[in-house]
Amino acid sequence: MIGLAFEIQDSYCRKILSLDKSNPNGKDIELKIKYCNIDVSSIGVVSYAFCYIGILTGPYFK
Repeated sequence: MIGLAFEIQDSYCRKILSLDKSNPNGKDIELKIKYCNIDVSSIGVVSYAFCYIGILTGPYFK
């Protein structure tokens, strides 16, 4: 569950950074948002938490 929390927090921080238009790495952040961010539903969290394979593989949805 710690890995899942990290992935959600990392995605949230990228979205916040993308709102800052003065950031020189704007294009890089946009690409990371497109290819690295996750959008997790509540059913996805429950499935990960209680599914045996989720324990072995981790929360990497993409």
